[in-house]
This record gives sequence, C-alpha cells and structure tokens, in this order.
Amino acid sequence: MVLFRVELPTGPILVCNTHLQTARPMLMRGGVRSWLNGSWQHFVRKNTILRQTEAEILSQVVADSQGELPVLMLGDFNMPTTSGIFREYWSQWTVAFDQCGFGYGYTAPCFGVPGWPNGLPWVRIDHILTDRHWRPTRSVTGSTNGSDHRLVFAELEILPTAVASPAQSNSNVAEFPDS
Repeated sequence: MVLFRVELPTGPILVCNTHLQTARPMLMRGGVRSWLNGSWQHFVRKNTILRQTEAEILSQVVADSQGELPVLMLGDFNMPTTSGIFREYWSQWTVAFDQCGFGYGYTAPCFGVPGWPNGLPWVRIDHILTDRHWRPTRSVTGSTNGSDHRLVFAELEILPTAVASPAQSNSNVAEFPDS
C-alpha cells in the first residue's frame, strides 16, 4: 500500500494505491492430493485470515489518515466486489465501475492460466473506489499493456463540498515537497 497526499487546485486529496494478497497460491498449494484428502481447507483458512487482516489494516490506515480530505483508493484488490472481505471493509465506498461502467469490466487473468484462453479474463478484481467527496462519471476497462490484468480507468468529479480549506491538514500523511 502506498498513501499519497496530492495537492490539486481545489485542495489536497489522499490517493491510496494497493495490491492485496491473492487467494491463488493457497488454492494451488498441496496439489490434487490436498483436494482429495480435504487438507486444502487448512490452506484456504490460512489465506483467508491473511487477506482479512491485510484488508483490515488497509482500511484502518486510510480511515486514520483521511480526516476530512477526499480519498481515492485504487489498485489490485485481488477480490471481486461480491467477496465477503470486500463487502466488510469497502461497502461504504463507491466502486467507480459499478457506478458508471458498462458490461462486466473483467480485469483478470489475462494470460498464464493453464487451460484458459489468453486475453479472456473472467473476474473484476482491480477497482477504483471513491469516498463521499467524488462522483464517478465514466469508468472503463482497458487493455493489458503488458500486465496480467487489464487496466482500469475512471473519470471523476470532485464535489463542491469536498473543496478543502488551506488550513486543513493531516499529520498522519507524509508530504513530499516540490523539487
């Protein structure tokens, strides 16, 4: 996770980019034998706890840093919006694609899955989330451009109520001076 304070002409915002743990390694661990004897359940439970903890920490760091600043959270969440973990930690956020995208918006996987055609993703696990200070006006899924995921793009409108006063500050966020 990377959290930036960005100065816009309308005032400061926070931008959080994340790449959360995937469930894939734990599902693959142990091979066919673990699926036949039931030991795969241990791996899945372990991974679920890890992913839940990671989501909880991310959610808390953003909440502690936000104050009244507008926040964008984006990246590879490695889970669809229907995931229990996603709903638990980000249901209060607006998912840009859900708000104004068209179609399924699948982003992954784009290649490297045995027995599955390249370039034909089946799940949307990459997201752009906005808080109450934003209104998504457009959201699309693009090409892979060399990644194993398709890119996500959104046009956003910052709402007038979100314009921060110069006195608004947040001591929990690192500020980077212009060079």
